[in-house]
Parts: sequence; structure tokens; C-alpha cells
Amino acid sequence: MLHILSALDHASAGDVYCAELKLNSLSGDEAAEFRNRDAGFVWQFHYLLPEFTAAENVAMPLLVRGVAGPRRRRKLHAGCVRSA
Repeated sequence: MLHILSALDHASAGDVYCAELKLNSLSGDEAAEFRNRDAGFVWQFHYLLPEFTAAENVAMPLLVRGVAGPRRRRKLHAGCVRSA
């Protein structure tokens, strides 16, 4: 279910929407951008990068997107990691 909701997999039947975006119609690049901007997982085990703090792991999509350090920290502490 998580893979379908994050556009990693397609549903076997029907359509899946997130905020009016039809996930099963996204190209590979569009799905990757959707996951970076709108969906993400915070794993509780070995999937976290050990060299980073928990906060840095959560903010990783912002780092990948090129959001500058001060803005990234503000967004992280405001609890809003979704939009850049």
C-alpha cells in the first residue's frame, strides 16, 4: 500500500490520486519528483543514514532539492518538510 501511495508501484485496478494528481499516469521522472516533494518514508531501522542525525535524515529531501541550510532548518523546525 505504501509503495502504491508513493508511486513506487501501480495499483492492479483503478486509479490512485493524491491532491488531484493521478499517480498511475506519472512518468518515472515525474514519480521521482512526486516522491521527493510530496511523499516520503522515515524508516525506524537501518534505512536511516548513520552519519546524520534524525532531523538531518528527515530533511534529506530538502537537501537533495538544493534548499539552503538556513531555510532547510527553518522548514524542519516548523514541521513542514513538504514544499521548497
